[in-house]
Amino acid sequence: MSKFDELCQANATSRNNYFNYVEECRRFARQLINGLLDNWIVPKGNLRYFPTNEEPDSAKNYTLAGGLHLDDDTYCHLGVEMILDENMQTIPQQAISIIFHIKKQDDGRFIVKVDSADPGHLIDANSASDNQQFYDFLFQLIKDNLETDLQRFLQSKSTRRIGFIHS
Repeated sequence: MSKFDELCQANATSRNNYFNYVEECRRFARQLINGLLDNWIVPKGNLRYFPTNEEPDSAKNYTLAGGLHLDDDTYCHLGVEMILDENMQTIPQQAISIIFHIKKQDDGRFIVKVDSADPGHLIDANSASDNQQFYDFLFQLIKDNLETDLQRFLQSKSTRRIGFIHS
């Protein structure tokens, strides 16, 4: 085997390792999201996926695979939008966006983060208690944010301008 052939083989191995890793993260994300939908009793139509590495096309219906990508921070990122209207009649619809950061560990467990302040949750995909703890954490985080959203805005020090801006 020539040196070039060895490089080609190393490249093929590297590519296979990459695709296998992303597929493992994808399977875990699917299991995690499906468990969340079941746990919270969310209608499947109230959940959408979106990519976080590009501007999502609002006319496109992304799959989980289309929304997940491995980013430079070594985590797989997956954008999930949950519409908070049971019968989908409210216009405009209130939606929350969650960006999951998923990384597989050497021991087979996964670290999952949902924002920059989140230290991460170590989850064994086969552990109902690990999954439940994460679902409870995420539920409380979202609920707390929804309940304090107006108050946080009113206490912010940012300036919001209405009308014309004069220079």
